Amino acid sequence: ISYWEDLESIQKWKNNKLHIEAKKMGNTWYKSYKLQISELQNNYNLD
Repeated sequence: ISYWEDLESIQKWKNNKLHIEAKKMGNTWYKSYKLQISELQNNYNLD
């Protein structure tokens, strides 16, 4: 799970050279993967 400030930040990461190389390597490690983009409406925490 990763958290991003906005969709623009996700797009910047998607185009990051290191991330592109990691994705290529991931294609040899994983048979499949699933990507979901969601918007968090609320977050509750009990400390």
